[in-house]
Amino acid sequence: MADKDVTITVSGRTISASPSSVQVKQNSEKVKWSLTGDDSITGAGIDFDNQPGWDVTLKKTGSTWSGTSKEFPDMGTFKYNITVDFGGSQEILDPDIIVVRGP
Repeated sequence: MADKDVTITVSGRTISASPSSVQVKQNSEKVKWSLTGDDSITGAGIDFDNQPGWDVTLKKTGSTWSGTSKEFPDMGTFKYNITVDFGGSQEILDPDIIVVRGP
């Protein structure tokens, strides 16, 4: 199965994600996040509350921060936090990920 892509855009201190909600199949699909913004970004990550092992640290290559999840073992709708660090201060966006029954 192919990864599901989520594009994160940071403009000033505003974060947006496209799509704002992503659906993946349980135990078979991953999500690949790609973040673009300006040079004021010093770190970024994806954090799942109460889901140990699901967090993803985004790594910078050139001007893009990116990272890929593991496959999702549990079905349901989960909020995740996109955290962007601006040299000590942070902004957070919390879209959904929907995990449905796999193949």
